[in-house]
Amino acid sequence: MTPSLPVSPSVSAVVLAGGISKPEKALVPGMLNKALVPIHGRPMVEYVLDALREAACIEAIRVVGTLPARSAEGAAEMLPGGETFFENIRIGVKASRTQKVLLASVDVPMLTGRMVDSFIRAALSTGADFCYPIVPMAAARLKYPEMKRTSVRIREGEFTGGNLVLIDAAVLLKNGPLIEKVFSLRKSPAGLLKIIGLSLVVRFLLSRAFPAAISIPYLERRVGSILGGSASAIVFPYPEIGADIDKPEDLAAAHKIIRPAR
Repeated sequence: MTPSLPVSPSVSAVVLAGGISKPEKALVPGMLNKALVPIHGRPMVEYVLDALREAACIEAIRVVGTLPARSAEGAAEMLPGGETFFENIRIGVKASRTQKVLLASVDVPMLTGRMVDSFIRAALSTGADFCYPIVPMAAARLKYPEMKRTSVRIREGEFTGGNLVLIDAAVLLKNGPLIEKVFSLRKSPAGLLKIIGLSLVVRFLLSRAFPAAISIPYLERRVGSILGGSASAIVFPYPEIGADIDKPEDLAAAHKIIRPAR
């Protein structure tokens, strides 16, 4: 049964701004915190904060990381970051006062408040503990052909992932050790295999030749089981949510796409 929603649902937003790039992967030489990379003279994180401030569904914004005061201007609270990515999530979630918390990365500068509201409403309507947007690659290629995205083919089509996650705070904190382990092993195929199970790995390998081997409902059940709650993939029509700035060519494209402030 789909839960009824208030006219203006409210969630807290946590902007994860503590990531430090390796020097060889920095978008701008010598600038290791991606949040501070400028686009038309403004740190990239400010564009994300603009979108969150415009969203009617956002109750408060917290930025986790060490940034200059101007870069977090308008945020409700600035929180020092921890030593790991998941620790930053935990810091932000613990400080939030709402049951549902929106996690946002700093590198989606084309995001708008309308898109944030659209995702939150769609996610809340599922009643799931973990909601993640997936964008049809056809929409991404059509609107931003110059930005190359990683994608996967499944039964329902070809998708790329987004950069917002709506989570249930209590479920995340309750299952923190398991979720933290998943995050810590995300770059270790052998370690992840022990957690996610051989059957899912086999299905992913098969999906390269037979996309029907994996479906959205199957992934939702497996991810929910792994994370200790229910999960939902939100098919989202706006490619901006997946247009993260990972490479210098992405940054060059963003400078062309985003209009400078007057």
